[in-house]
Amino acid sequence: MIGYLGERYTQSFYAASTFYMQDELIGFARLHALFEALENDEIDGVILPFERTNEANIYDVLELILKHRFHINRDILYKVRLQLYSMNSDIHEIKKVIADEASHIACEEVLKSAIGDYQKIYVDNPIVAMNELAQYGDDTAALSLKETVKKDYHVLMSEILEDHFNVARYIYVTKSLEVLGFHNKMSILCQMRKSQAGSLYTLIHELALKQINITNILFVNNQETQHKNAFFIEFYGHFEDEDIKEALEMIKYKTDSIKIVGSYFSKVS
Repeated sequence: MIGYLGERYTQSFYAASTFYMQDELIGFARLHALFEALENDEIDGVILPFERTNEANIYDVLELILKHRFHINRDILYKVRLQLYSMNSDIHEIKKVIADEASHIACEEVLKSAIGDYQKIYVDNPIVAMNELAQYGDDTAALSLKETVKKDYHVLMSEILEDHFNVARYIYVTKSLEVLGFHNKMSILCQMRKSQAGSLYTLIHELALKQINITNILFVNNQETQHKNAFFIEFYGHFEDEDIKEALEMIKYKTDSIKIVGSYFSKVS
């Protein structure tokens, strides 16, 4: 079984469904419950929101991965497919839109061009937006997932909302580090000996010299754990590549420790 954060038919559920059968998925209401289930071998892995989602904070996710010494084993780039629903069939009569924050941001420009100024009503996720719609009048619409099936509602906008910017990143996390197969991306954690100016430059410099494409850098400084003054870095490449090997050796020399958090396949954007 594979765990995911949230309820059935949420964005996390559909992101997980792109790789796994829906019958193999089990939802968890809390982030910590997901990690506890994986720690206790109740599930084989977890699908976690990581970028461009409002389902969990990226630092909370990363800290739990590091705390439990789990590993990233897959990138999942999920195109969030939204539709605008309403009891009203006339889009020009819509004055209010219910949506989660991420959906409001992704669709604001398109909606303003279609309906003009409107009142934003914020909820936690697209499923809640759909459920809340029944409490409002005919001047209200809801941004919800395209997969949502609700009879008696009109679909006012669909494909136009699916622009190429509306892509959320999820990761598949397991207890073990997988190194077999075609892997083209890595995640590492570099623990610095001490906090000082220029620390990040010393790391980036080694990767840049080898023309390694860095995709993400996060500063980790949790005072309650051992992860202080550390940098989480993601880049394209495999640890068997000679350039990667040489860069990591130099980084190891300049840091207190270096840990491979993940080695996996990712679609190059």
